Amino acid sequence: MHYSLLDAGGAALLVIVLGAGILFLVLAIVIEAFFIKGMGLVEHFGKAMLQSFLANLITVIAGYLLMFAAGEYFFDYIWVTLALCYIITVLIEAKILQAMNHGSTFRGTLRVSTYMNIVTYVVLYILVFINR
Repeated sequence: MHYSLLDAGGAALLVIVLGAGILFLVLAIVIEAFFIKGMGLVEHFGKAMLQSFLANLITVIAGYLLMFAAGEYFFDYIWVTLALCYIITVLIEAKILQAMNHGSTFRGTLRVSTYMNIVTYVVLYILVFINR
């Protein structure tokens, strides 16, 4: 059985284990919202939740596109796939955060995106490792 990712790669997890995928996505949205607010990108947690939700929605769609484009290779090289999906997720979410926070630099949103996704991807790596 194949296990996969959150954000750009989370599409596979949602296909394989829908309930766990949704739970993990909700957890990621909340965790990332704490980073968005905590790192000073927004003042209100509700706005951080909305931005986190939208960023994750877009990267899940990107994950589906990547999964269907890569086919079986997506799962054959899971550790490489996870690393690539992390990079793709960080870049896409940084651009989304920059677009939603006028006046923010890409460098600033890239820093927030990098840190917030480290946490969710560490959990994801653990889940994949345990289930391999």
